[in-house]
Amino acid sequence: MPNINILHQLSGRAAELRGWCECLVKHHKSADMSAQAISWGYREALEELVYSGTYDKCDDFTVVLQPFLQNMELPLTADGEPNLSCFTQDGFHFSANGHAVLARKLWNNMLQPNDNISQVLECTEIIPQLHCPTQKSPYLFTYQNNNYEDSLNVEAGMSSWMDSGSEVTCTERDPSNAVPVSVHKLRPADIKVIAALGDSVTSANGAASKPDNLLDVVTQYRGLSWSIGGDGNITTVTTLANILREFNPSLVGYSIGTGRQDTPQSFLNQAVAGATAGELMVQVRELVKLMKNDSRINFQEDWKIITLFIGGNDLCEFCTNPEKYSPDKFAQSIQEVLDILHNEVPRAFVNLVTVFHILPLRELFADSRVKCPRFLLKLLCECVIEPQDNSTQLDKLQSLNRKYQERTHLLVESGRYDTREDFTVVVQPFLEDIEIPRNKDGLPDRTYFSPDCFHFSLKGHSQAARGLWKNLLEPIGMKTANQTFDDHINISCPSKACFTQLLYK
Repeated sequence: MPNINILHQLSGRAAELRGWCECLVKHHKSADMSAQAISWGYREALEELVYSGTYDKCDDFTVVLQPFLQNMELPLTADGEPNLSCFTQDGFHFSANGHAVLARKLWNNMLQPNDNISQVLECTEIIPQLHCPTQKSPYLFTYQNNNYEDSLNVEAGMSSWMDSGSEVTCTERDPSNAVPVSVHKLRPADIKVIAALGDSVTSANGAASKPDNLLDVVTQYRGLSWSIGGDGNITTVTTLANILREFNPSLVGYSIGTGRQDTPQSFLNQAVAGATAGELMVQVRELVKLMKNDSRINFQEDWKIITLFIGGNDLCEFCTNPEKYSPDKFAQSIQEVLDILHNEVPRAFVNLVTVFHILPLRELFADSRVKCPRFLLKLLCECVIEPQDNSTQLDKLQSLNRKYQERTHLLVESGRYDTREDFTVVVQPFLEDIEIPRNKDGLPDRTYFSPDCFHFSLKGHSQAARGLWKNLLEPIGMKTANQTFDDHINISCPSKACFTQLLYK
């Protein structure tokens, strides 16, 4: 909607306009504030409608506000009169020149991130230069990909933190000839829906934060999350979702941009920052509801892959309440969540990633040459950082860590979740015996971590995604449990002979 001040400027030159919009022009001087209030009211109503996410529920449709007419400006001629080169003789409709200006302004706005689009149109004889898509910003911007370039933080000096892209060389990318009825005959291209549950590692806190921006760790860069992020593509951001999109470009459920779990762009990434295992029930209930109610998902027929990763916060809190965070309580909480998925979700493969070996995290804070905020990690994870080396308390932590992992295996390997042909849970253990990555000087390598030295950086998320994918292609009993993060991990391909055995049990 154009600024009504323009209508008033034109009213002195156009009798037809005065007749068409008499009420606005006649009372403009005496009721300027009222008219402006109405104009702003219209804009706010439109913004509220579009920003609500109502039109961002389907991958093939969206609505984007283009506000360049909000503050249209008329330059003056040498005589001090409004320059009407953009208008026809009636002073109201746009001339050919005006339409050219409008078209180019609209195009340029479509190529600008939504927080950088122009809200001013200067209508002159000079036609605006057309902008072009760039390699960094190749898309028409929408509200869901608005943080695409920002989330990558592609800038000089960040390359070591932002080493993220991969190459998928697999030649066998076809789905099954017929939609499989067995989870044990599932190909990558058969998967249509991706989802995730967990904590701040899955919500990707601080994943794209600059190395010195500690405050930005509260930002949840869900589009970069190792198990479900969908920002960019596999050449720029390595995530499980982006790998699977190489096999099925129509995959849905992945998160993009930034935000909490309840924002539309998070979609089926229902991980909650700070969550413990005992707090997963809210997540799984919301996830099931979203999958059932979203028009993009055929709940009964679509194959789904769901990744569950939890436990870091439980380990960080165990010394404050050993009973609450006992291995029994941890396993019980995991069982309750898996039971809901097993009972309510058809055609699902669940990745249960075991809690990582947390003791190596202490190494980031043991050497003063590694610039990590020790005070902060003591607040975030006192039970892991505070114990002295070789202390009884540290032994208890080590034992608890291993029991969490053991109980997870026992639960899944009991066969509890193998009673249906269209559902299974598979333990993915690549983090169980992880060692801290090191730089060329042998020191813990901070580039795999966000500024708090606790959460993963984009580089860390990329390695986690590669490690998870590697586990998915490894048979039960032969899965990597000690993935080395500072080693190069190729994006492996299922062999032609065993192609249908991906994700099998």
